[in-house]
Amino acid sequence: MSEIEIKFMPVGMLAVNCVVVKKDDQALIFDPGADPDAIKSMLNGAKPVAVILTHSHFDHAGAIDELLEEFDDCEYLCHPECDRLAQDPHTNLSMLIGGIPVAISPATRTIEGGQTLQLAGIEIETFHVPGHSPGQLCFYIKDAGTVICGDTVFNGGIGRSDFPGGDGDLLVEKILQMLNSLPPQTKLIPGHGSSTTAGYELKSNPYLR
Repeated sequence: MSEIEIKFMPVGMLAVNCVVVKKDDQALIFDPGADPDAIKSMLNGAKPVAVILTHSHFDHAGAIDELLEEFDDCEYLCHPECDRLAQDPHTNLSMLIGGIPVAISPATRTIEGGQTLQLAGIEIETFHVPGHSPGQLCFYIKDAGTVICGDTVFNGGIGRSDFPGGDGDLLVEKILQMLNSLPPQTKLIPGHGSSTTAGYELKSNPYLR
């Protein structure tokens, strides 16, 4: 069986972790916030079959249109609420934080929490974890023991809940549901900062007590 390779690197002014998941000669790109040339370098020749957003905020989505223009067979997937919010410069926060309006194109296909996806020969389970953003999804790649978390749980922290549509209590509830369903050694790749594990955050994260 071919191995799954996962790389991530910070992109853009807010250092969003863009994640590239590769298997054989195909790849998935999660949260391409900026720096499309740097993102393409992570592909190392693999063909992206899908660009996937964890949530609608512009710092996670800013390079989508440029990537889709170059890779015209590539899908763009996100939650229905993420799709709606990402198209509006006010709800995707580009006006609030960046000061320059950015409107992301509509998704090719929307996906929900609780689904199992088959993309690029990789099985991915989805968790709906709202509270930072209404359409926030986390993506569990069981065969690689990894969850791509977006701005839900961080190494020692959680996502902000003071943006439009935020709900701190709901965020904590949904994070705990997800983490308690995972093996403790599961690697978590957050939307910003360093990786961590499900077990470490359940034991040590002060926001989850």
